[in-house]
Amino acid sequence: MAANFIRKFAGTVGGSADGVRRLGDATPRFQGWNLAPLAGIPIVGLTFVHRFNAVSDTWSNAAGILGDALHRDGETLVRAADNYVAAEKASKAAIQQTRP
Repeated sequence: MAANFIRKFAGTVGGSADGVRRLGDATPRFQGWNLAPLAGIPIVGLTFVHRFNAVSDTWSNAAGILGDALHRDGETLVRAADNYVAAEKASKAAIQQTRP
C-alpha cells in the first residue's frame, strides 16, 4: 500500500520535472527580429538586451538543472517503491516459512 503512495509521489515529481523543463525551454530571449522597438536608442537598447538575455540564460540553465534533479529524484522514488515491495514480499515469505 505504501508503495502506491511512493509511486504516485514519484509521478508528481516527474511531472514537475517535465513542467520545469518546458519553462526552461520557453524562456524568452531577444533576437535580431524583435529588437526593432529598441533601434532608436542603440546603447541603452543593447545594454538592456544583453542583461535580459543573461537573465534568460541563467533561468534556462537553472531550470535545466532543476528539471534533471527532479527527474532523477522521481526515478529514485520509483526504485525505492520497488525495493519496498520486494522487502515486503520477502518478509511475508519468511514469516510463512517459520509457521508450522
